Amino acid sequence: LHDALPIWIREGSAQLIGLLATNDLRNAGKSYVDLKEEDAFVGPKPESICAKDLQDAEGKEKIMPDQCSQAMHLYAVSLLVAKFGGLEALFNFHRLYGLNDDWVNDFKQAFGISREDFYREWWAYLGIPQSDWPDLQPPAPPERY
Repeated sequence: LHDALPIWIREGSAQLIGLLATNDLRNAGKSYVDLKEEDAFVGPKPESICAKDLQDAEGKEKIMPDQCSQAMHLYAVSLLVAKFGGLEALFNFHRLYGLNDDWVNDFKQAFGISREDFYREWWAYLGIPQSDWPDLQPPAPPERY
């Protein structure tokens, strides 16, 4: 039994793949970006840090039902895929995690960026001034299902 992946990666991966599959099955000719704009799956891209940020979605704080957090999961994984290796890197990450059960190292190996540097990328993507970025915390200890 593996430790739980951070919810933002787990949920965001499922949302992105679901979006792509739905597009292929039901919306021929439309890009998944257009489908996202229709709020078919999640709300719009967050414009600020949600009540709980990506770091909060690593350990015990798993249940984040607010719309901002749900959108955060999808947009964070979409940013990761767009800038750091595409879907191939995402699938490789999940494969590595299945073998190693060490998400922080598997993340860096698959995407070529550290967890901490990706969080900085996320905050920059949201347009948060660097002076307002949260403090980086050590990775939350994983939990078992």
